[in-house]
Amino acid sequence: MSSVKRHNHRVHPCTAKQKNALLNVLIAKDDIPSILIVTANDTEHIDITGHHENVTVMSDADLAASTEITCNLLISYDLPRDPAAYMLRLERAQHAALILLDEDERALLYPIESLLGRTLIQEQLHGFEATFAMKPEVTERTYKKEAPRDVKGPKKSSHKKFNAKGRSSKGTTRKISSKVFKAAKEGK
Repeated sequence: MSSVKRHNHRVHPCTAKQKNALLNVLIAKDDIPSILIVTANDTEHIDITGHHENVTVMSDADLAASTEITCNLLISYDLPRDPAAYMLRLERAQHAALILLDEDERALLYPIESLLGRTLIQEQLHGFEATFAMKPEVTERTYKKEAPRDVKGPKKSSHKKFNAKGRSSKGTTRKISSKVFKAAKEGK
């Protein structure tokens, strides 16, 4: 299991066209000792500007073959179709994990969250806002309307239902007052 805490595991929604630019911003953002970028596809479409000795780019297949690789920060450039493959990625992260999520990959996030047993925090960075991200789902609920309570009307009694022996029962019941119940209990 990964040692990544919930607050260090985030999703960055963006468009597919923005992924490389967002990736470069995230890499330059902090001076992190080791960053591992993993993709389900070919690594050639990942374009990192500048020279970064602390950055390694791999595909899921390469990562599975290299069992000794770990990192401080894992960046998932895209999501694999199999959520178990993401869990193998996550095992390599020692401190933080980020997901670059485009609109086509949204459906792949839920199975991962189900495996983790929690939803992941979504964070949009300025300049990389995605129109599909963090829209609250609008659901309509219908509630049974209750008749308005007449405040001035008679109070409802708090009588409990008891059987002939004074025990509560789910069967045939009768209502008795608490005074009658106490008297029956005392044998009067």
